[in-house]
Amino acid sequence: MKLLVKRAAHLLVADIQSYSSTNNMTGRVIFLGLLLFCVAAGAEERSPHERRPSCLDMADIVACPMNLAPVCGNDGNTYPNECTLCVQSRKIKMDIYIVKEESC
Repeated sequence: MKLLVKRAAHLLVADIQSYSSTNNMTGRVIFLGLLLFCVAAGAEERSPHERRPSCLDMADIVACPMNLAPVCGNDGNTYPNECTLCVQSRKIKMDIYIVKEESC
């Protein structure tokens, strides 16, 4: 009887360890899957060809230069230059990225 109890206890401990190990591995797989999904979702958000305009120096833009250097924003609009894109971005309080350095 004592041997039977020891054997049952040993099997129970082994079963619990196996269950814990399986759950731990399952948790890791789920975590890695979610991490991969989040990275992929973030990658689709912006094209690798888009770039952030340099609006840092333009805290209080009074007027943009009149130079014509058209840029295409990721909102589908063509802006006369990067400064006007920055003005629009601040006006609507949303990021507008430059898709290409020419008209859309």
